[in-house]
Amino acid sequence: MNEAGKRLYSKAPTAEELAAFGLRPEDVADQQRIELWPDTAAAFSLFCELTTQWRCGPGGFYGLDYAGVKATFELLHVPVEDWPALLSDLRDLESGALEGMKKK
Repeated sequence: MNEAGKRLYSKAPTAEELAAFGLRPEDVADQQRIELWPDTAAAFSLFCELTTQWRCGPGGFYGLDYAGVKATFELLHVPVEDWPALLSDLRDLESGALEGMKKK
């Protein structure tokens, strides 16, 4: 999940950057694709719903607003018994996303 979060928020290399290594965008297109296991798709989908729930300070983004996460769970009628597992996956995605953001 961490890698999925990182890829979602990482900047893809430009055509010029790729050309420096003799590559074209189509040569690395498959590497930009995010593949998920079926049991992680719900958490990834939920994470994508939270794109407006990032906390941001002078140094940039530093994490999700967990009050917003809870509100999203409630608005989407996520069963309460699913919250702990989803929250664990969301934290993993969040960690990867923050890594990806720092590399931009």
